[in-house]
Amino acid sequence: MTSGKTVLFIKPYFEDISIMPSLGIGYLASVLRQGNHNVYIIDNSLEKLSYDSMRKHIESISPDVVGITSSTPMIYESIAMARLSKEVSSDIVTLIGGCHPSVQYEEILQENHFVDYVYIGEGEECISDFVENVEPSRKMSFNNVAYMENGAVVMGDPAPYTSKSDNLQFPAFDLFNMEGYFQKGNKFGFSQRTLRSLPIMATRGCPSKCTFCQRFLGNRFRYRSPDNLVSEIKFLMKRYGICDFNIIDDNYTFFKKNVIQTVEEIHSKGLQMKIRFPNGVREDFLDEELLDALKSIGVYDLDFGFESGSQKVLDIMKKGKKLTEMSEKVVLCKRLGFKTSATFLFGTPGETIEDMEETVRYALSI
Repeated sequence: MTSGKTVLFIKPYFEDISIMPSLGIGYLASVLRQGNHNVYIIDNSLEKLSYDSMRKHIESISPDVVGITSSTPMIYESIAMARLSKEVSSDIVTLIGGCHPSVQYEEILQENHFVDYVYIGEGEECISDFVENVEPSRKMSFNNVAYMENGAVVMGDPAPYTSKSDNLQFPAFDLFNMEGYFQKGNKFGFSQRTLRSLPIMATRGCPSKCTFCQRFLGNRFRYRSPDNLVSEIKFLMKRYGICDFNIIDDNYTFFKKNVIQTVEEIHSKGLQMKIRFPNGVREDFLDEELLDALKSIGVYDLDFGFESGSQKVLDIMKKGKKLTEMSEKVVLCKRLGFKTSATFLFGTPGETIEDMEETVRYALSI
């Protein structure tokens, strides 16, 4: 087994309302650095490097492996980064991961010969084995990884999701251009009050069955202990002067006891901050006691993933929600002084124009 390889992670260029360091890359970088690998990160959504400049960076770093993250809107740029890496050297192993590749790995591999491997799902458990053992001269099988061999897509054995989130090192934010984020607009959405903010993930997984969701992090709900989460918050406040956190979980409030214990831990440490939930929170898990607790630690903005204002469409989506209850929770949150917003989507199979118009009316009504 070899060690001490050089790995370059790339987040491709993509214009978005949020320009923030990638937690996924940050966690993977921490895992690899623990294994004495040399890790570099380029977030081109922040840096906006031309292809020529990116080529020069890849040449100067001379990586053994280039890992590229991708969501659906940035998939073409992700593939372009893999192509560019292979142009620099055919010995560079190219690996694409993220929510889009986890679903469309066959299409990516069949149509792009310069993509050597596609990583499926959560990466922390298996990335070290991949980096330490992969060879540029031949294809090899790894857990959670797909590749092309003899014209066919081959899928490695599935690996379990990370079960003990407390065992993970904090994201390697020091490998990002942190001041660049703070200076250029490190915001997630329009209601954020300060640019000196960072994303943080307290839980993983979602037990809901919404038909439109990919559940990239699995179905099983996993949460960090209050001590572990608050330790990271305290570290980020001290290291980077963070005063505004974006909790990007799918369902942070799913386990009420853990939330209350975290609130108590924050109070015991005397930490003062602001907190938002820009990725959405399920309002059906909220009650007045929980909302009061959240407000006491600086939560000021709650976004709800309502998705539709048509009960028929909500049922098709398997959201498990009722419009009347959704409206009641919005009224409660506003009464308690929270800023509220909601996301809606169109295009659910079976949805009609009339259903869409009903959604618009519902959104305006709340």
